[in-house]
Parts: sequence; structure tokens; C-alpha cells
Amino acid sequence: MNRNTTESESARESDQDPRKPLTRKARTKAATDADKPAAGGKAKKSADAKPARPLKQPKQPRAQRTVERIVEATRALVIERGVDALTTNKVAERAAVNIASLYQYFPNKEALLGAVLDSYFRTITRTANDLLDALGEVSVEESTRLWARLAIAQFRANGGLMAELLSNYNLLAALPVGRELEYHLMEAMRRFLLRQRDKLAVADLDRAIYVAFHASTAVLTRHLLEPTGYYRDEEIVEELARLMAAYLYRGAT
Repeated sequence: MNRNTTESESARESDQDPRKPLTRKARTKAATDADKPAAGGKAKKSADAKPARPLKQPKQPRAQRTVERIVEATRALVIERGVDALTTNKVAERAAVNIASLYQYFPNKEALLGAVLDSYFRTITRTANDLLDALGEVSVEESTRLWARLAIAQFRANGGLMAELLSNYNLLAALPVGRELEYHLMEAMRRFLLRQRDKLAVADLDRAIYVAFHASTAVLTRHLLEPTGYYRDEEIVEELARLMAAYLYRGAT
């Protein structure tokens, strides 16, 4: 882009930037791209596309119990053997269901993982939203301490499952439920930061949230998956609080 591009032109171009998932347009597009019809009226499907959502929802109590057993079997196998070793056949065997019954609801491994993550991520999203929405006018440092401690506590409580899933982050981020988690958490950050917009040093809030979110989650993920033994949880939390304040605030040191 030419250095003389006007501010309004830059703003218009930024709306199309795929790195900015916080706008309503971006969220809607991300949530519907997989099912969007092509010009001819037929859904677009690549040869390698793998649906990562259940094919149908169970309606009868017996079917609901079957799905619950399948999801719990998936969770147990991920903890015991890892994501790479997970197969639909192993899940069906562990859940004591016919493979045909499993395929009625879950077409592949990705759909099984999505189901395991869905309820867990809903809990994280709801808790994070409630936390950030209730903070009011507290500082970025304090809000960072609170949500970082929350993330660490959630990891410790579900360590076996989360350690395995975070070790396969690329697969996790590619699942619809993983993308939705990012959108919802960044949207919660955005609502919180908008309440103190006049104190922030960043020119582009959406871009700053993108950078801050991924930088902080990368640090936490590395700390939780590969602990050095030199740094305690609270020390990492304090460093993250300083990092976020220095990046976002005017005159922070």
C-alpha cells in the first residue's frame, strides 16, 4: 500500500483483513463459510473437506445416552492414548456401540474431537465472558491477572485432556469449535477494552486485541506444556500483566 493512502482507505481495507475476526462481518463469514452455497446454488465442498460437526442431533433418550457414551469414550481415549492414536473404530469399541451407530452422529475423528471440546469450551467462554464483563473499570494489568489465573486453573483441572489438545493446537484451531472459542474470547476482550478506550495507546483496537490474545495464549501454552521448573505460575501471570499493560496503555513502563 502506498504510504500516502488515506486513513479512511486504510480503514476500508482493514475490514477485509482476515486477521481481524472481531467484526460482525468477519464472525458471520467464519461461521458460515463451510456451508455457504456456491453461485450455482450447491454447497461448496472440496475433495478433502471433512465435516467437523455431528451429522445430526439425538432426539430420543436412548440416542442421547449413546452419544454421551461416544463422547466420553473419545475423551478417555484422548487422555490415555493421544489425539494421533484416536480412530472412530477405537471409540466405537470403547463406547460399546456399533460403528454404524457412531457414524450416524460423528462422520470422522474431527467431529468426535469437536464434540469433546464443545461443552468444555462453552464453560470457558461463559466464565471468561462473565469475568471480563463484571470487571468494570479495573486496569488491564488486573484483568490479565484474573483471566490468566482462570486459564491456568482450567488447565490444571483438566490437565490430561488439555495438555494433549494444546499439543495438537493446529488441529484444535482448525475445528469450528476452536475458531468459535477464539472469536468469543477476543470479543470479550474487546468489550472490556472499549470501556477504557481513551486510556489505550493503540491506534487499531481490533489488531491490538489479535496480537495481545495470541501473544498471551502462546506464552501460557508454552508455560503449561513445557514447564521449566524455574518459573512459578504466579511469576508468569505477573509478566503477562506487565506485557499487556506496556503494549496497550499510554505511558506504561
